Amino acid sequence: MKHAIHTDSCEYLNTGDVIAYADGDTLTTERTTRGLTVVERALLPMQSAMLGYLAATPAERRAMVADARRVQIDFRRTEGYAARSVPMFTKPEAQTKLGKSAAYTLGLTLLPWITEGIGNTCPAASLCRNVCLVDTGKGRLRSVQHARRTRLGFTVAHAHHAGVLLAHEMTLALAAHGGDIRVRLNVLSDVRWERVIPDAMIMFHVAGVRFYDYTKWAPRHRDTLGGIYSLTYSASERMTITDIQTMVANGYHVAVVLRASKAHVKTMAHWHGMPAVDGLSTDDRTTDPEGGCVVLLAALGDAIHDTSGFVFEID
Repeated sequence: MKHAIHTDSCEYLNTGDVIAYADGDTLTTERTTRGLTVVERALLPMQSAMLGYLAATPAERRAMVADARRVQIDFRRTEGYAARSVPMFTKPEAQTKLGKSAAYTLGLTLLPWITEGIGNTCPAASLCRNVCLVDTGKGRLRSVQHARRTRLGFTVAHAHHAGVLLAHEMTLALAAHGGDIRVRLNVLSDVRWERVIPDAMIMFHVAGVRFYDYTKWAPRHRDTLGGIYSLTYSASERMTITDIQTMVANGYHVAVVLRASKAHVKTMAHWHGMPAVDGLSTDDRTTDPEGGCVVLLAALGDAIHDTSGFVFEID
């Protein structure tokens, strides 16, 4: 039996707002409800699950994890997998990008944008969809795509149990790495986790987790939870150099993809007069300097030949 969750994929902002969102090549408007996307609403049970895990005794935690693993195994079997539980987080040894960071880093890798039968995990995506990293490297393989879709399906359909497993894996990583780890909850997606699990993020921050992510949402729709969630805003083809300069002047970190070699990008200290940070040598954005700056990245894969404006020129 397939687990069809939600088919509504439109973007929701603040309750009652009328917003525009891209549906293929069509621009549509819709009145918002509750200030959350469909996927974000489905994920809300994760908060109580994570807080419950943190408050539980060791014996209670073992029981919670065992139950969550049973549910995960059952779900995976419906997707054609063997009857075994697998980690929710991608570990740095399995992903080059996460492995570049000095601190031990876990990443939650879900499918981005519209996933049929589940929802849209990246509603603010623009033409970057055409050159998304989801299709680079091993991401092109059907087996990898199916694994990511299955992880997303389980997370949305069984948010409580997914929350238990995520909390458990972060707790184990903290114990194994001296109480200091990094967690990127949106390796490919763009869920506003600060609206889904704010209290759990604060509790894990106190325990030693430093959260960071890239996002295509506008700053007015994001919240760093008092600075504990490091967010880097991705420039889109709709933005001008002046727009980026304004954001940087207002103290934001803005990721810019350049049509340039990795070697060249790593040498750049400024771009159009703005202080620049090398976004290639490490994925850890929690170590970037305070104050506004651009985080420079080199175009990869299909993005090398992009003509939409998503990839910017050096000059």
